[in-house]
Amino acid sequence: MGKRALRAILAVVLSVSVLISIIPAAFAREPEVTPVVVISGMASMPLTLEGEKVWAPSANRIFTLVKKILVPTVELLISMDYGKFFNSTVKALSEFINPLECDDDGNSVYNVEHLEFPLSADNYREYYEDEKLTNEMAIVHSYADALGGKNVYFFNYDWRMSPLDHADDLKAFIDNVKAETGSSKVCLVACSMGGTVLLSYLEKYTADSVKNCVFASTAFQGTSVVGELFQKQVLFDADGLIERINQLGKNGVAQVIFPIVTGLLDKLGIMDFAVDLANGLVLDQLDAVYKNLIEVTFGHMPGIWALVADEYYAQAKSTLLDPVRNKRLIEKIDGYHDSVQVNAERIIAGAESLGCEVYIISQYGRQGLPVSPVSTSGNNDFLIDTVYSSGGAVAAGYGKTLPSGYKQANTACGHDHLSADRVVDASTCMRPERTWFIKDMAHIDFPYGSDASALLIWLSTGRGLDVFSSEKFPQFMKFNANSGKLTAVKG
Repeated sequence: MGKRALRAILAVVLSVSVLISIIPAAFAREPEVTPVVVISGMASMPLTLEGEKVWAPSANRIFTLVKKILVPTVELLISMDYGKFFNSTVKALSEFINPLECDDDGNSVYNVEHLEFPLSADNYREYYEDEKLTNEMAIVHSYADALGGKNVYFFNYDWRMSPLDHADDLKAFIDNVKAETGSSKVCLVACSMGGTVLLSYLEKYTADSVKNCVFASTAFQGTSVVGELFQKQVLFDADGLIERINQLGKNGVAQVIFPIVTGLLDKLGIMDFAVDLANGLVLDQLDAVYKNLIEVTFGHMPGIWALVADEYYAQAKSTLLDPVRNKRLIEKIDGYHDSVQVNAERIIAGAESLGCEVYIISQYGRQGLPVSPVSTSGNNDFLIDTVYSSGGAVAAGYGKTLPSGYKQANTACGHDHLSADRVVDASTCMRPERTWFIKDMAHIDFPYGSDASALLIWLSTGRGLDVFSSEKFPQFMKFNANSGKLTAVKG
């Protein structure tokens, strides 16, 4: 056989080998189920230092604090000497929150750790197989049942740090999920503070790897409570406190017991006394409280700064931060605020242009934290203002309706986006036809097996959905915490 013929045969054999090797890739199909990554909110999992829970604090840490401040508290009730009380308790209070401390640059002072879940949910059943859970773990449980635990992942992070840094970690996490599942895309479900992480990820890495994303009760546009507190606008409200305690008893016998107890305490004047005492203490010792407790912990956390709504941001910076001493911290928080938070609409539009379906769930009808003016009086989901979690809805104040004769602000789409109870006008949202509202459902309260969890699953797995796509899930729904059912809001 001649050399030319031999070379020809070898070339044919090589070509066939290459062809055979690429056939599987050419005909490979995406997995039938797109994996879902649930992004946690703030403090859904504990931060620990040397094995002890520091936030949410362990029972031992709480008991130790109570022991140290018990006597000064009794003395305060007798003398009403706020200065003496603060001086007697500031060391104990500092020790209590000290493990969370960040330095002037926004870096953790101590080696605080957070739980990580690099594998699929099948590997962490002990964390979520409790049917009484209503937080992120309940969401993971519902997804594991619906899609199979091997297709569900949970991304957790140290909420004190910048969402822009978490975006880098989320990118690596998603790459790992894709490698493990063989999927080219994932669906992202962000909870609470996780909205800041999701938005940061979309800004830094685009939605090339994202099929659907859902913002569920998220602070992607900030909150009023952090904005006001960072401006030192502290004001405790007795009626708001009573309402909030009552709403903690959201189902079962607690719905009856809590209002009875708070009603009795209110009639005895105890609620007013407690709130007056708190207001007196904070107002009398405001600067000392901020200097010794707030500024060195929460005020130095880039992650908490991401929860300051735009309208409060500039004033909050000038109130709490020194432009020289906190220069690097300011660079970090400006990086998120200027490139991500205020550009949310552009970022969402960019994700949609790449074929990513973006859906938003907001809540209303719950009492916000009664520690500052707007947080107390505005419509809320217990922690986040409706206007911010929805991306711009007009909402009446808590317990109120929009003015008589109010007309929908934006009529460009030709659809009705005014709630039947005349509390929310969704027409002004970033995505009025892809934003759902749930009345009377607390923050991240998506109980396992409930209609609320079914709504999440429907949005994260569906395509081309809007608020008119399903009779079961209209734009405005009311949640029953006892049954887990969603029904249309009625006038």
